[in-house]
Amino acid sequence: MNISTFWIGGKQNVISVLNENICLEVLIDEKRKDIKNYKIFNKVKFVSKKLIDKKFFNLPGYNHQGFAAYIKYENIYEINEFFKLKQNTDIIALDDLQDIGNYGTIIRSCVAFGINTILLNKNKLTKKLPIIFKNSAGSFKDINIIYTSNIFNEIIKFQKNNFSVISLDTKTNNSLKKFKWSDKNLIILGSEDKGIKKNILKKSDYIIKIEIEKNSESLNVAQAASICMYDLVSKRNKLI
Repeated sequence: MNISTFWIGGKQNVISVLNENICLEVLIDEKRKDIKNYKIFNKVKFVSKKLIDKKFFNLPGYNHQGFAAYIKYENIYEINEFFKLKQNTDIIALDDLQDIGNYGTIIRSCVAFGINTILLNKNKLTKKLPIIFKNSAGSFKDINIIYTSNIFNEIIKFQKNNFSVISLDTKTNNSLKKFKWSDKNLIILGSEDKGIKKNILKKSDYIIKIEIEKNSESLNVAQAASICMYDLVSKRNKLI
């Protein structure tokens, strides 16, 4: 398990961790009209907006809304470490998504559908976790992250651990409607512009697509992720 400490911002995110052990310190803009609501919390300090701005100086345009929390996030694993936990779980793998906002949206969907683990590319996203978590609207605290330097290199490890590797691609003829999920699934979603890499598609056990109207635009990757998760949970619970 990797422990990472960093500042997160945003009212909903900060409120969601006020009573959590992962929260080490909270800063709230002293000029907010609602500060009396937070005076009961021991970890809260009321400071100037400029001081809060400094916590996010390396994240231009970050809208903290006058709230900042310094957190200790412990739910980060290297892949071999994760397999030692022997968790019977479904995992969403995000391969080189370009829009950082989509990560947070997908995390929210994961929590909504009871999927608690995502697989991410470590080198590209480590410094962007504050942005990802802000966009998750507080859901990040319920998610485990598996870090890898290359999703392609990890596929065989998942297969050896009885995961079915499923890639989402619009060019296949295999429809999600007719697809039967396994007990453990690694669901891979690719970048918004290029989709999933060809070498990953070749290694996948199954390639499926979400059928939409022919004249409509393709689905956003976050929308596609939500539809897949809904289908998985519904079929497993025999709702559809």
